[in-house]
Amino acid sequence: MIALTRTQFQQACEAFISKHETEHCADEFTGRGKQGWRWHRHSIVPGLGYMARDGLASRREHSSASFPEDSLTEPLEEDDVSALPPQPQGTYEVLTVHQSIVYSPTFQVPAFYFTVHDRNGSPLPLQDMIGTSLFRPHMFPRSISTASHGISMPDSNFPLLSQADHPVLGTPCWCFHPCETAAAVAELLEAAGDPGVHLSDQGLLRWMEAWFLVLCSVVDIQ
Repeated sequence: MIALTRTQFQQACEAFISKHETEHCADEFTGRGKQGWRWHRHSIVPGLGYMARDGLASRREHSSASFPEDSLTEPLEEDDVSALPPQPQGTYEVLTVHQSIVYSPTFQVPAFYFTVHDRNGSPLPLQDMIGTSLFRPHMFPRSISTASHGISMPDSNFPLLSQADHPVLGTPCWCFHPCETAAAVAELLEAAGDPGVHLSDQGLLRWMEAWFLVLCSVVDIQ
């Protein structure tokens, strides 16, 4: 199982951005989730940077936690509803999703932090947020334990989704707990015949792309 140092995390992010910033094609699973990312340096503390981008998501109007079957999340290219593909049924509200990938010093892996805001700029409450197209359909079963501050899976010692301050910006966000991330990435790399992943630039890039596959099993960040 391979964990990353903060320096390796930055190298992995920069290699990932460099590869995908001019890419015009997308695979079926991650969609356009690999595009549009930028590295943000801390204004004071060297090395305390993170990767971020803005995107769009949707939800049915007047629908709370409805688990839509369609999926829609795209890089934010225009401040305009026209950036979204047409929706086949009903009326949909366009949402703004601020996405960050930060370093977790506790688990030594990337962690996904995000916020979701409605058209008026108000953050969505948890019950509304889990019904948006940001999440894979039926990601959250009916038996899941839900509170205003997070979501826990049965028989789990850690919350799956919880509120936390952004590690760099200090602003309130939602985040997925990264406790199982290293093991999930290691399993993917082993299945791909690359269990060791020498931490060269190419090795770090493969590690980050495996991490994105893990993330995209939960979040639809096309």
